[in-house]
Amino acid sequence: MSAQPTQAPQNTKSSKGWVIVLVVLLLAGAGGFWMYTQRTANAASLGQGQLSVLHLEVFVVNLADVDGKGYLRVGIDLGMEKHEQAKRAGEFQPDQTPAMRDAIISVLSTRQAAELLTTAGKKKLKEDLLQALNFRLPTQNVKEIYFNEFLVQR
Repeated sequence: MSAQPTQAPQNTKSSKGWVIVLVVLLLAGAGGFWMYTQRTANAASLGQGQLSVLHLEVFVVNLADVDGKGYLRVGIDLGMEKHEQAKRAGEFQPDQTPAMRDAIISVLSTRQAAELLTTAGKKKLKEDLLQALNFRLPTQNVKEIYFNEFLVQR
């Protein structure tokens, strides 16, 4: 009887090689999936903090100065949360713009020129505008007031 050499030792080396390749591919796939989910999660969290901007026409109002000669010319943009989604869903209605303008004019016309010339006065004006807009139109989610033009005449 002749003893034939078995191929088992060569087969074991070959199967070990395939196992190593398979493990490396699995690890690479898992790493790629983890990086993809992290990137997607970061993009989603960045998108939540962004505001849509609604541009309003320039406002010109008389100020509440004693002599009655002062006026304010101000351009305002509103930073609104979910404005685009609300527009698509039908929540934002164009007829709410007059209500926004009315709320803003009501606040602006109560100010005096000396008050608006200071940084603290402008900051207080922004706070009061936010409060008035969110009280009058709570569904619009106004989060920021941006002045793009600001002129006080005395």
